[in-house]
Order: sequence, then structure tokens, then C-alpha cells
Amino acid sequence: MCYRCDSPGPSTAFLSGRLTRALERAGGRWAGTRLNWAVQSAAADFLHLMLVSVAHLAPKARFCLSFHDEVRYLVPEEHKYETALALQITNLLTRAFCSQRVGIHDLPLSVAFFTSVEVDQVLRKESNLSCTTPSNPHGLEKGYGIPNGESLNIFDVLEKYWTRQEIDISMEQLSCPYGGVCQRE
Repeated sequence: MCYRCDSPGPSTAFLSGRLTRALERAGGRWAGTRLNWAVQSAAADFLHLMLVSVAHLAPKARFCLSFHDEVRYLVPEEHKYETALALQITNLLTRAFCSQRVGIHDLPLSVAFFTSVEVDQVLRKESNLSCTTPSNPHGLEKGYGIPNGESLNIFDVLEKYWTRQEIDISMEQLSCPYGGVCQRE
């Protein structure tokens, strides 16, 4: 990152966006600002790649908001598992692209997919929180009849998506000897 922010024409690591000309020739007193730009712009590139990928893979999904390391989408109930799969595939493609751009040509399974994708009817920190507060003493389920959502890893998403698509496949058929995911024949 430091090399990128100190180069004569600083650009982002992934999409080659340029630093504002006002800071391009700035001396050492702006080094912290330039380094912060390099880090923040890499995160922005990652988000932009994800947004474009989800728009292509899940056209029914509507981007709602992003904060820190999360993105939230609104999607019709009948497309929830398709969108969850699109998010997992998006993470795979985005991480693979970004890794390749910085010279890393191997992507471990442990980072290829999101740890979980939350599928829920309401916006809450985690899909299994009842959100009991002084103004909502009974929580969402007892107070409003809103059940817990689902927290799905890649294998859960595949199983739910294929079940909804009425594709007959067992999770054993997905297991590869090397710990990856096998393609269906």
C-alpha cells in the first residue's frame, strides 16, 4: 500500500482509480492522508466490484446500504436463496480478482466465500437476535410475530437453493477430497 501512495501517479490497487491531483505532489506532511486514501480506496474498489457483480447475478436484488464490512439488499421472498448464492459467488469473484491484481494467484477456500449470509425479514445486527429493548420488551418474535432469520454458509446456501430449484443432490455429492466444492455432473 505504501508503494502505491508514494508513487508519482498514485492509483488504487484494484480498479486503478487515481488520487486527487491536489495530493499527488504533496510532500511528507500529507503522507498519512495519502496512506489512508490507499486503504480506503481499496475498500471502495472492493465494494464497487461487489455491487456490479450482484447487479449482474441477482437483478431482482435492490441494494439497500453498506457499512463497515457489510452490504444489505432488499429482495423478494421468492428470490432470497438465489440472492444469497449470488452474494457468495460475488465474494468469490471479487476476492479472486483483487488477489490476482496484487499478484496472489491462489485463493484459499477459507476466504473464497462469506462466513455467512444473513437472510432476514428485518434489519438487525444478526438474524437470530430478538432485539429486546426498553421500548420493545417482548422482542421481535413475541411482540410482532417476526421469526428469526437464517445465517447461511456456502453449503447451506447451495442446499437451500437447490431444494428450492427442486434439484436432487445431497451434500455428500458436494464434498471433494480436497475440501472444496465439486460441480454437479
